[in-house]
Amino acid sequence: QSWITSAPQRYAPASCKSPAPTMPMKRPATSSKPPAKQTAKKVKHDPNREELNAVADAVANARGFPEVVLDMLTASMDSALFALKEKRHPFQHQVVEMVGQVLTSERAEIDRNSQEMEAKIASSDQERAAREGLVAAATTTLQERAKAVDDKTAESTEATSAVTAANKAVADAKAEQRAGDAPLAVAFSKKCQLEVIRDGDFAALKRGEANRMKAFLKGCKDFDFEQQILDSAQSALGKSAAERGSFDQMVLEQVDAQLTSRIDAFNTQLAEGESTKAERAAKVQTAEVALEAAKERRGACQEALEVARIAHKEAAAELDAAEKSLRDLDSELRRLASDVDEAKEKKETIQKVIGFYEHLKERDAEEEARLAAAAAEAAAAAETAAALAATAEEVEAPSAVEAAGDPDVTLPAA
Repeated sequence: QSWITSAPQRYAPASCKSPAPTMPMKRPATSSKPPAKQTAKKVKHDPNREELNAVADAVANARGFPEVVLDMLTASMDSALFALKEKRHPFQHQVVEMVGQVLTSERAEIDRNSQEMEAKIASSDQERAAREGLVAAATTTLQERAKAVDDKTAESTEATSAVTAANKAVADAKAEQRAGDAPLAVAFSKKCQLEVIRDGDFAALKRGEANRMKAFLKGCKDFDFEQQILDSAQSALGKSAAERGSFDQMVLEQVDAQLTSRIDAFNTQLAEGESTKAERAAKVQTAEVALEAAKERRGACQEALEVARIAHKEAAAELDAAEKSLRDLDSELRRLASDVDEAKEKKETIQKVIGFYEHLKERDAEEEARLAAAAAEAAAAAETAAALAATAEEVEAPSAVEAAGDPDVTLPAA
């Protein structure tokens, strides 16, 4: 026979099985009550097992313990906590005590979390004031850093303008230098040319090197020597040194004196212009130094401006975060309130579970006997009530049949 038992069938009593009276009927009789439903087999209710399941679930989800410990406790709970007190061996007693420690720790953790959340709610006004203070401080910081950006921008602009001005000053000083040094450069060049004529071509001709005559005459003409003295000089220099007379010698001395005189004039011009030349060079150098200083200052100002911009950006982000934190406070408080309610439920639940644990921990054979007796009494009462209900149904059924055969009885419409 299968271990699955079908629902019991309810059979009518013998009096209801007899055929209906053989008399004419206008319509079939219908029962005034619906047929009795078949009752499914009831599963035996074990409150101790439910309490054990509740304790096991709480232990399995406890916090602050290694998972392997919780697994061991839940696996051993059926043989330890569910066993009667006097039947537990020492290891089972240890398991029971460890279960109690886990539950106590979980209750303490729930209490701690609940107290922290309640404290946060209680200090919500201070928290709001603190966050508003952060917003105010961040706003002030942002304003200060915005001003710093403006100041550094102005300094950078000024430094850039200073570089432009310094560049112009250098250009002007160099132009002045070129203009002032140009005559001196010409004078120096001409002086050198005259020295070449006097110490080169003229000296060679006096020694009798006639092949230098052409270069000598060309050089002298470039400096506007009188043609008469050049003709006399050409005649005298065309002779050998032994052939030259006193007149020739006098002509050569005049040529030499004119060459030397012109060289001395250029030397005087150069000497007189040396101081102003040095001044112009110093002016250029000073302008160039000022330009380098202006460039360095411009670089420092640009770097300071970039630092100020970064600081301003950070201050803006801090203000955004502070304002968001203030806006989020209400939703945080709502979540805290919800969490507090949930914590209260958890606290009630863990307290109930601890009550289950204490009951199972102290459960003994005497209590089991009392529970078994109470269950048997309840089952007997239930059976008695079921029997009385069945008897009442049997009594009502023939009355309905008789009423169906009575022509004076109006049956309900189908």
